[in-house]
Amino acid sequence: ALSVGNVLQKDDLPDVIWETGIQIAVEEGHLPEEGLDLDALLAQVERKWLVAALEATDGKKMQAAEKLQMTFRSFRYRLVKHNLE
Repeated sequence: ALSVGNVLQKDDLPDVIWETGIQIAVEEGHLPEEGLDLDALLAQVERKWLVAALEATDGKKMQAAEKLQMTFRSFRYRLVKHNLE
């Protein structure tokens, strides 16, 4: 039902399933056969934790930086990097 052809391809699956598969592979320490974009994966994880820290501290950046055990300067740099400023 998800594929036009006889063989189910990666592009036939919803993004959420693909992302979950990558997450599982990374958590288990298995490199997917097709490889992965490490920079994009790390950026995604970094952004997720920045947002989570900001939400946990009601947007208080100094406290969010402390929760992530980083300097405020480093935290601020990463906010700009991920367009969260």
